[in-house]
Amino acid sequence: GILALCVLGIQSSDLGLIDAALAEMTAHANDPRYAHDIVYLQASVLLLKGDLKGARRLMLKSVHRMPWSAPHWRDLAVFLLVNSREEAAQAAVCARKSGYLAQTQANRNNNGRYISKIKGLNDSGSDLSLAESLVIESLALLVAGDKAGSKRTASRLCFLYPYLSHSWALLLATGDDGCKWRSKVQEHVQSCGDKLLSSWAGNHP
Repeated sequence: GILALCVLGIQSSDLGLIDAALAEMTAHANDPRYAHDIVYLQASVLLLKGDLKGARRLMLKSVHRMPWSAPHWRDLAVFLLVNSREEAAQAAVCARKSGYLAQTQANRNNNGRYISKIKGLNDSGSDLSLAESLVIESLALLVAGDKAGSKRTASRLCFLYPYLSHSWALLLATGDDGCKWRSKVQEHVQSCGDKLLSSWAGNHP
C-alpha cells in the first residue's frame, strides 16, 4: 500500500505525496523484506530532485548497512547501470555479489511473490533472484565493453534457465556476425512470446 503510494507519487512527480509516503515507510526501514525497496524509492526521489550524487550515496550506504542482502546488491547494480553507465563494470560486480548471495540463501524461507526489477521476469520463487542477477551482470558487462565476459554469463543463463527469453536475447547480443548459431538464436528470441524482446531481435543486425 505505502510503497505503491510512493511509486504513484514518483510517476506523477507529486513531491507532497512522495514525502508523506516516505514518512510512513520509516517504521519499516530495517525490515529485510522491505528495506531494499524503500531505499530504491528514496533514491528515485533524490533523482527526481536532481540529486544524483545523493542518490548514489544512499544506495552505497544501503549495501554497507545490509551487506548480506541480495536485493540490496541487485538494486545497486541496476541503479549504477541506469544512472552511471561509466560504472557498468562495478554494476556487474554488484550483480555477481547479488547472485552469490541468492544462491547461498536459496534455502531460506521466501515470503511472498518475487518482484523483479526487469520487465517480463516476474515469477514466484527465490531461484529467480539468481536469474535476474545473471541477466543484470551480463548486460552490465556488455555495456562495460567486456563482450567475452558478457557472453560467458549469458551462456550460463541459457544453461540454467533455458526457458527464459532473456537468456537467449543476451546470448544473441554477445554473438559475432560469423557465429553459426546466431541466426537460430535470433529466430528463437523472435518467437519467444515476449513482444519487446521479439521486436528487438527482429531489428537486431
